[in-house]
Amino acid sequence: MKDFAKRINSKKSLKKNKSANQRFITKKTFKNPLSLKTGLTLVIISAIGAFALINSMNTDVKKIVGLDITSNIEFSYPVGLTEDWIYTEDLDRSNEECNYILQIETYGRKIYAQEELTNILKLGLQPYIDNYFSSKEPGKAYFRLMSGPYENKSAVNNAKEILIKSGRSPLIRQRCSKN
Repeated sequence: MKDFAKRINSKKSLKKNKSANQRFITKKTFKNPLSLKTGLTLVIISAIGAFALINSMNTDVKKIVGLDITSNIEFSYPVGLTEDWIYTEDLDRSNEECNYILQIETYGRKIYAQEELTNILKLGLQPYIDNYFSSKEPGKAYFRLMSGPYENKSAVNNAKEILIKSGRSPLIRQRCSKN
């Protein structure tokens, strides 16, 4: 019977192993990628840059003393927030100066607010345009058509009735300033 198994010649296997190992070994010697001249140039340039940076920054620290300033805080909120069905904390409001204003409409363009301003003037109220910026869209200016200030709630309700009869739905706001 004939044996069909491959026979391994020991001389051939040694040659194959030697060539396989030599693939990863190089006989060349590498030159240094940075020459001495290039290295010195980089060191000199970085030293000059560091020297220029240190000399260009004047970091004289001076103590800033603030002045005693009394601030005037002004805040505005819808009157509905002070009604009984909405919880608000009981605060000391003895040193606040409050008055009422009507927010008639809010417009995105000043032209429309000015047109409506002339219509409100015909009703006998003292309207004005209040500019404010949206918190949802920073940089976007809105123009509120306001009327007031009114000293008591009766006067603001009378003005509100005039606006409701003319087909508008104003919002009563209370503006307080605290010293």
